[in-house]
Amino acid sequence: MRIHVGRWLRQGLLIGGAAGLAAAVLPGTPAWASPSCGSTLTTNTTLTADLVCAGDGLIIGADGITLNLGGHTITGTAGGNGINDGFSGSGHFNNVTIRNGRVNAFDIGVNLAGVHDVTVRGLKISKSGYGLRVSANSANTRFVSGSVTDSRVRISDSTFATISHSTLTRTPLSFESSANHGTVDHSTVTDSPGNIFEDDFMLVTDNVFTRSSIGSFASSRNGAFRDNTFQGADIALDMSDNMLNTQVAFNTFKNNRIGLKMRGTPLAFLNGISVSDNTFTNNAAVGAWIESRDPVGLPVSLAVQDNRFTGNGHTPGGLVDGTGQPIADGLHIDVPAGATFLVGYNATKNNGAFGIYAVAGITDAGGNTSVGNPSGCLGVTC
Repeated sequence: MRIHVGRWLRQGLLIGGAAGLAAAVLPGTPAWASPSCGSTLTTNTTLTADLVCAGDGLIIGADGITLNLGGHTITGTAGGNGINDGFSGSGHFNNVTIRNGRVNAFDIGVNLAGVHDVTVRGLKISKSGYGLRVSANSANTRFVSGSVTDSRVRISDSTFATISHSTLTRTPLSFESSANHGTVDHSTVTDSPGNIFEDDFMLVTDNVFTRSSIGSFASSRNGAFRDNTFQGADIALDMSDNMLNTQVAFNTFKNNRIGLKMRGTPLAFLNGISVSDNTFTNNAAVGAWIESRDPVGLPVSLAVQDNRFTGNGHTPGGLVDGTGQPIADGLHIDVPAGATFLVGYNATKNNGAFGIYAVAGITDAGGNTSVGNPSGCLGVTC
């Protein structure tokens, strides 16, 4: 049998050459030459070397492209933005993916404004003023499987932003000014305080917050905090003003000074809240504290059910409520008479003073228990 090696090779070269030619002319194919600092990218681009930039790093200049850092690092030496979409004269470009590398030491690591459907995946950002800055109606931004260290993350006026499966370390986090429908999930947040301000339908789920107090303020309604661990903070979850219909469920609060604090001014701002199936353990002053001294909006309904309070309130540090009552309890509720707070099926054990302290505005749903609490329960039967 004769094998026509030459013909096979020629055919292979022709086929390979045709494929290569096609790849060269098709839009959206990778640009193999690594760009320089300040380049505007209009096609899929993969870095082949690190960049050190005195000013802006790279600028997005077309819809639908992917910037792959190829494991390389973009480092700033004189401010500027590491990766820019929407903050330059090149315009606002959507459906962009930025992935796989490091961005260090810029004023803003990744800066997005007025764009939508941008995914930042597998990016490690550090030592920047802002690691990630999202603004001006940048809808559907996704920061996935990345990290931000020694920087800040600020998302404002931009809906459906997501931080997922990521790590934030020494990185204050802010969702603010109508950043509605935001999500933080499956992430590890350490030494990074969080601020949720005027954001409706916020979802915070399956995260671990360590020494990272989370504040939810000023008309942040219909939110959900579920299946998180909050540990080692001053006030782990601090909620105030208009929190209508917020759900706090299946979380663990441990080794904080105060696990959960809710303040309604007026009382009506607590309406529709549910605190259920949480575990509060060894929080120094109190497990959960719900208060309002302003009766405007009565009656108001709130449910605190099926929670576990163990070992809280043993070092309260002189904490008192709005009536001057010392706080050293598992659950402490201080609201005006006439509220209709449903309190039921909470298990309390070995807290500093009361397992449950609730003197007014309480409906005892039954099923509450007290074991080893010196003052037992007040306002409900345990």
